[in-house]
Amino acid sequence: MLLLERGVGSTGPEMIDARYFAKVLSSEWEFHYTTTTKLGRSKDRLVTFAELTDDDRARVSSGIDTLLKVIEDQPKRLARKMRATVGAKSKLYNDVDCVGG
Repeated sequence: MLLLERGVGSTGPEMIDARYFAKVLSSEWEFHYTTTTKLGRSKDRLVTFAELTDDDRARVSSGIDTLLKVIEDQPKRLARKMRATVGAKSKLYNDVDCVGG
């Protein structure tokens, strides 16, 4: 819905700032991996949403492509590059202890 309602760019209060988005993702490999994976899956599943028109699908698909391109072009920090060498083989999250009981 966000990609359908808002444009992707770097100007204007009603736009998703792709450069800022990419900058945030450039430092954390896990966040980058999860976000880009989910964006790709979302694009693949656009055809399953009967409520969307062809124009809606094209708009969302274009927004995803733009985000992924800007994310990929963003320089990555060294720590993030090092973490990327491990990839998804290691756990992407920290366990949370049960509080209370």
